Amino acid sequence: MDQDRILYRGEAFTLTGNSLRQDAAHWAEVQPDGQVKTMKNGRYSEWRIFPEAGNAPHYRGNFEVLNQAYGLALHEAGALLNEEGTFRTGANWPTVWTRDISYSTHLGLGLWNVRACMNSLNARVRNGEVEQDTGTGGSWPISSDRVVWGMAAWEVYCLTGDADWLSLSCRVMEKTCMRDEQVLAATGGLMKGESSVLDWREQSYPAWMTSADIGDSCSLSTMLLHAEARKILARMFRELGLEEKAREWEEKSVSLAAVIERFFRIPEHVLYGQYLYGRGYPVLSEKVDSLGNLLCVLLGQAGGSHAAGMVASLPHGVYGIPCIHPQMPDSVPAYHNRAMWPFLEGYYAQAAAAVENESALALAVACMVRAALLCGTNKENVLLKTGLDEGLLLSSDSQLWSIAGMLGCFYKGLFGIRLSPDSLEFRPCVPKSFEGVHELSGLEYRGMTVDVFLQGCGHRIARCLVNGQEAPPVLLPGMKGRVFVKLELDGGEEDEGAVNLTRMGSSLESPAWKAARHGIAWESVEGADYYRVYRNGIPVSQTEYCHYIPAPGRGGRVFPGDGSRSGWEGVLS
Repeated sequence: MDQDRILYRGEAFTLTGNSLRQDAAHWAEVQPDGQVKTMKNGRYSEWRIFPEAGNAPHYRGNFEVLNQAYGLALHEAGALLNEEGTFRTGANWPTVWTRDISYSTHLGLGLWNVRACMNSLNARVRNGEVEQDTGTGGSWPISSDRVVWGMAAWEVYCLTGDADWLSLSCRVMEKTCMRDEQVLAATGGLMKGESSVLDWREQSYPAWMTSADIGDSCSLSTMLLHAEARKILARMFRELGLEEKAREWEEKSVSLAAVIERFFRIPEHVLYGQYLYGRGYPVLSEKVDSLGNLLCVLLGQAGGSHAAGMVASLPHGVYGIPCIHPQMPDSVPAYHNRAMWPFLEGYYAQAAAAVENESALALAVACMVRAALLCGTNKENVLLKTGLDEGLLLSSDSQLWSIAGMLGCFYKGLFGIRLSPDSLEFRPCVPKSFEGVHELSGLEYRGMTVDVFLQGCGHRIARCLVNGQEAPPVLLPGMKGRVFVKLELDGGEEDEGAVNLTRMGSSLESPAWKAARHGIAWESVEGADYYRVYRNGIPVSQTEYCHYIPAPGRGGRVFPGDGSRSGWEGVLS
């Protein structure tokens, strides 16, 4: 029977069509009537979700665990709507935040309720530009990822074709980007600012880095958002018939993308480093920022075999993908550090589907469903080590972008929905273990209501019927009324792809150093194999000793690295 089929089996847990088994103290079972029985930390509970009839699109498939996970996400999304028609950020976060609503809309929330997404995005506009969320140093410009709003605004336009929204969002993004260009532009076209989402300094930056150091650094994820914002602004101007302005912003986007490729690629690796740092002489931190690398795949910074290699190479734990790898030292409490964030897992699922890596998609969906069913809610985060929500500094229930990540696994993962200004296309990706029927009903798009029937496995469409007629898997805005799409997949003998299941190790502690008579000295760092010293961004020494004496005439100062390698790296500037 389908309910007994193993959808995913890993080192830490097994997911079948109607159950989750982690260990004797942690399991969940979904009954035929929709009741979910759970055991978590030895405590038994039961719950049942009935999404309101109006909360479309609805999903139904062969496997009860997927039905319940989707139903829970739909229910919690509806519960986060407030009287003003905007989304609260989570059970612990009662207001609208820029990055949360923007990433949520882009992940797939717009496909569920585009009007509430529009209202929420509008709520984050002040004096004609996007408002920055809090971050290191208080807010903008050290925290400068507010341009993520543009990704969400473009998603809304592609879904609705609303000309007024296009005009408004274009004006907002132009003013926002112009202000950012004036303040953040640096030598070589680098856009400064801390990593997007990782806005709690101690959670992802070494202890020695001050707010000024972080403000002077350049992070992969924020650089990508600025490049994408300029690309989207060019698209908006082009849609409005303003070709000269479109070319101007397109050139800015291409320039930033080239800078990313030049400065952020980890040498001899497909992945990109987290940030450039170094007080005037930037050095690349080779820690892996999962969000930044996933955005490289989804936003087109990397393509083809490079993008596929990135998904296969990204470090992933047994319970989910980390925010950064390796983790911060164990002395840093768990929040971004040592935690899996479901919204990131949702992006991993979408990246896996985009490069047709069915193994990675199965892993991502299984990790998200496991966390949601076991916790009975879409948590803000869970521990990488245990997969549970105990032991974290914060972990809100009903977190908006966790919900959106779950919905996006279905919309943009399994069903492969791709939006553009003039079409909605289906590029489904169904892992072999998920083979069966997957139905989506009541999807609203440009004046039509779409029902989708998906059957089979793999990513090759053997047959597509639109309202009973053979047709490409593409819907055009001119269609109206009820539209029925049937997709039949032919899995064949395709390669299902690879994943990089990795032990979630920690980076080294930052050493305490001091000036010596003829150079510098530092305390030994447990676990360090060697110490590397940089001068003006260039390595000048590698030593096993805890001191460095520069050659005559090469004086300078040293500050610690970020501990991202097996040795400790100091930087002499």
